[in-house]
Amino acid sequence: MLCLADVPNIFGRAFDPESAHCLHKPEASPELAAAQNTAPVQAYIRAVPFPRAAIAKSAEGSEIELRSMRDVAEHETARRVGVRITLDPKLTVSTEEYVWAKDLRLR
Repeated sequence: MLCLADVPNIFGRAFDPESAHCLHKPEASPELAAAQNTAPVQAYIRAVPFPRAAIAKSAEGSEIELRSMRDVAEHETARRVGVRITLDPKLTVSTEEYVWAKDLRLR
C-alpha cells in the first residue's frame, strides 16, 4: 500500500493525515502477467522507480496502464510517459504503446 498526502509547507497550517489517498498493489492476475511479458512494460519497469499498474476489464478484453507514482506525487503528467496495453478476452496482446501520462485514464 502506498499513501499520498499533501503536506503543507507553510508554518502554522494544519496537516490532516486522514486526507491521504491510499493506493493498493493490484492482485496478481492473468491480465497483469500477460502485460508484464510485453517489451514496453519490461522497459518501463526498469526505467521508472515507482511504477503502478491499473487494470480495467470489459467484455471486449482488458486494458492495463502503468504510470509512475512519482509523477502522481509531484502532480506532473504533462511531460511524463506511461504504458497502455490492451488484451483481447483470450489474453492476447492487441496493442502495446507508450502514451503521455496525461492521457492515462485508469487510476
